[in-house]
Amino acid sequence: MELVQRKARFAAGILLALLPIVLWVVLPDAVVAKLALLFRADIRLVEAYCFTIGGISQLVAIYFLENARKKLRDRLSIAAVAAGVVSVLGVIVFFGAATAVAMQGW
Repeated sequence: MELVQRKARFAAGILLALLPIVLWVVLPDAVVAKLALLFRADIRLVEAYCFTIGGISQLVAIYFLENARKKLRDRLSIAAVAAGVVSVLGVIVFFGAATAVAMQGW
């Protein structure tokens, strides 16, 4: 039962880690512009919020991936550590991008 729970946490962590990156690459800028019109906000502010949400998603992914890593040397633990490193880099990129957008525009 523990292996099933670890696999579920690993899958949730991978999904949360990759979802913001995929959305960032796939979604066109027109979606951000439509969201800005919907919320009556500046486009840069909506982009900063999107990057911040992406960074928070990466932090939650790190939590799930850390909980999936229980044993020292099995494949799931090694994959969780590798995905956790990618998520840490994602946190840096997303919060850095949010800061850049908020400070001077993207």
